[in-house]
Amino acid sequence: MQKESSKNSVERIYYKNIALTRSLNGKADITPEQIKAARALLSWSQADLAKHSGYSVPAINNIEKGGYETRSATILDVVQAFEEHNIEFIDGGVRNAIESIRINCYEGQAAFVQLFRKITAAFDNDDGEMLICGIDEKFLMENFPHEVEKFQTRLSANPNAKVRILCQRSQSNGLTFKNFQKKVVPNNVPLLPLFIYKNCVLSFLLKNPALVILTYSSSLYKVYVEYFNHLWKDSSLQK
Repeated sequence: MQKESSKNSVERIYYKNIALTRSLNGKADITPEQIKAARALLSWSQADLAKHSGYSVPAINNIEKGGYETRSATILDVVQAFEEHNIEFIDGGVRNAIESIRINCYEGQAAFVQLFRKITAAFDNDDGEMLICGIDEKFLMENFPHEVEKFQTRLSANPNAKVRILCQRSQSNGLTFKNFQKKVVPNNVPLLPLFIYKNCVLSFLLKNPALVILTYSSSLYKVYVEYFNHLWKDSSLQK
């Protein structure tokens, strides 16, 4: 009884912190001039921004002409693409961030669709490594077959993308990629459910509604990469 009470307290604190993060995470209106300035800091063309944000070049051109509301989902997706590359938007301008932290939260069934759209776009024609930890593959494949198939196909089509999967025996059920490795640990080895990639740590809670949390932080990313690699190298945990 005491243990359950403690667990509930932790969950209440967790959700309170998420709510606080949401309230602090609002941004002022983003202007077309800031979008252009952010591109200039990274020496990106409109085509580069289109690739990293998942939009077309005409859409980016339209954004920079002021064709979208300054707080629209499209603008925020573009801002997120810059923040993933350490660009910070400030009042009236942009700058290279020494250490930027951004947390996005998505709720409900649509949260997982958003999850796969973002991580798939992050690897389109771009190199890097995706680390997948403690994910129930059967759950994903049964509930989101179209998104999972697209995810696997797009990453497999990129010769520069690498994937490593660490999961429990009961969680290993079909995720495959062209360039990937998988290690399986016993079911009694606790694993955090995570997607770790490109300065992003993505975690989720299968509550009602489900909650997906994306945290963009180079420092946090390095911590979780070390966590993953420690478990990956620990031969005593392998089946």
